[in-house]
Amino acid sequence: MSRVCFVIIIQAYNHNSDTCSGLPEIANLATTATFPINYGDAVTVTCPTGHVLDGDDVITCNWDTVFSYSIAPSCRIREFYMRHSNYCHSDNIYNKYVSVTSVAQ
Repeated sequence: MSRVCFVIIIQAYNHNSDTCSGLPEIANLATTATFPINYGDAVTVTCPTGHVLDGDDVITCNWDTVFSYSIAPSCRIREFYMRHSNYCHSDNIYNKYVSVTSVAQ
């Protein structure tokens, strides 16, 4: 006589909240949304003047309070802005620090 065995796997998730309390920590990323926002809500993100948004401009609050997106949003300095500005700027671009110390005119 053969025996039939079953394995049951139970996964538990720590679900503490149905809200996201703020934007992900991405340098210069901004929104006009008021936090906290609810699970499933989407917010539009932008970058400040002189920067370009790469990646998704709409991100969604997940059940685990982390935002989801297809391509991670990031802000980078607009090249034209860097070449034609008369100030020094330090910015986090793709998690690498770049310092502009002089601008050709």
